Amino acid sequence: MTVITDLKDRTGRKILVSASLALCVISVFYIVLGIAGSLTFPQFSSGNVLSRYSVGTDVLMMVCQLMCCYSAAVSFVFCIFPCRLAAFMFLYGGSNTKIPKKTRVSLGVALSATCCTLAVFLPDVSKAVSILGALFSATLSMTLPALFATRMRDCSTYLTSWADAHFSWALLLMGLTSSAMGAYMAFAFS
Repeated sequence: MTVITDLKDRTGRKILVSASLALCVISVFYIVLGIAGSLTFPQFSSGNVLSRYSVGTDVLMMVCQLMCCYSAAVSFVFCIFPCRLAAFMFLYGGSNTKIPKKTRVSLGVALSATCCTLAVFLPDVSKAVSILGALFSATLSMTLPALFATRMRDCSTYLTSWADAHFSWALLLMGLTSSAMGAYMAFAFS
């Protein structure tokens, strides 16, 4: 986010390019790391890799789990702000006014308290990471855009045809279904 705020001319194209470059760099890093790990230890690359090693005796695995926690914490930050903005748009009709501080703080505290409560009851880091992946990937790609679209249609801001309404509701149902299936798979197979 600092890179985007430091841009002198923050056009949509420059933000898209910087976000795409960051995504490409981290994707290449994780792809190379995954391929090297599976080629180095092929017998240990099936199933849940995090549960196969003891964190108490293997320092490398402890570092890997800490990095996994770091990735989950970073993804939490990137996902909580759009969720708070979507909740604000849903509650207040998506007006262009600035979000009041009291509303911003109460929505942030409620979302953070919910997430912290869920994290306390999850017994394993791998379950937390799989739940984050299941819920936030569908939320960011389908559910939040559908909620934005339905609210904008209700306010007559955008999306005026009947096809737009059907597409936004279909996208919302697909997002909720993907979140539910991903959460079930995360609990059933981890």
